[in-house]
Amino acid sequence: MHDDICTLALEKSTSILIFPFQKSDNSPVPGVIKNVLDKAPCSVGILVDKKIIMHWRSESRNQARLSVCVVFLGGPDAREALAYGMRRVANPTIRLTVLRLIAEDEFASDIDSPLVKGLVDWSHAQELGIIGDMLASSDMKCSASVLVVQQQFTVEDLAHAHED
Repeated sequence: MHDDICTLALEKSTSILIFPFQKSDNSPVPGVIKNVLDKAPCSVGILVDKKIIMHWRSESRNQARLSVCVVFLGGPDAREALAYGMRRVANPTIRLTVLRLIAEDEFASDIDSPLVKGLVDWSHAQELGIIGDMLASSDMKCSASVLVVQQQFTVEDLAHAHED
């Protein structure tokens, strides 16, 4: 199934694929998502929908507002999530907040960062990553849905990486 998804994404020049997160161990979806994450020709998002009821700040749906927050730790995945958030704010009803977390004198972009060290032991869903897993956890007293984005590298990106 993941081959069909990746082929269709390539044929349609898709920039991002978004999948619903499935916690169930019996579901085949996590395996498909894991394979798509490895092979997709575009960025991949995993949406953890906490089934919230939207609270509109206006009586009229035409004037409704939606707040979006991007947690930015640095690195290619965070930059892709930020780019996705920036595309959303083209809609005037969406307000974007960027939460940039950096350790003192450090650019946090990998698992060895002091910002994420120690969280590895608590992570249950590898496909969400450490921060995504924490935000999506039922232990987190937050009713917001979470979209975790993984940037895919293109052949051109890989060629530039080898030049450096």
